[in-house]
Amino acid sequence: MKCRSSIYGCNVLLCLLITAILSSCSKTPEQQAQDARKGELTRELATTLLDQYLAKPHADIMMMKSGFGLAAQDGLLVNQSGFGGTSYGFTNKWNAQVAPVIDAARQHWVDIKSNGDMVLCLRQPLAESVVKITGIVPGTEPVVEFETAYIFPANLQFLARYCYSGRNTKAVFQKYDDGWRVSSNMEIPLPDWGSAYVPGM
Repeated sequence: MKCRSSIYGCNVLLCLLITAILSSCSKTPEQQAQDARKGELTRELATTLLDQYLAKPHADIMMMKSGFGLAAQDGLLVNQSGFGGTSYGFTNKWNAQVAPVIDAARQHWVDIKSNGDMVLCLRQPLAESVVKITGIVPGTEPVVEFETAYIFPANLQFLARYCYSGRNTKAVFQKYDDGWRVSSNMEIPLPDWGSAYVPGM
């Protein structure tokens, strides 16, 4: 009698186990992703959500301070340094290659940061993706620090030599009833803004 009861109990457990396995296997990738979002905020999940959040391209990119010298070497700029400090003028090569990709209506050439960096306002927006998560500060609203990379299309690839290739930044996450979401994306507040960016090649 005890043997039959034991066998019956094992059969019930086996059936429950098989049902659970089949149930998990029958879920679509979307359902499995939804389950993952409701769990712990891992680096893998944060990367996925941040890539979705950054999917909207933006049209502003920062030129490195060292990029001015490189652009001068390449004939795009001409050094006009004088008693007032280092300054550069545009060459015909700049007007032919760079000017057409700049949104003149938004571009202000006085957009010079304190460390010499300059914002270029592009006509064609750049996409951005997460390279790596550098840290997660746990809590009810976790702060995720991460490094990004700009995705340069073929016609803008030449700008990668003079501009920052990505950002070191951070985002705040909140957990909703349907899972985690990025609630805000903020630059790391550093006195030298250039150090919040990833140097170009």
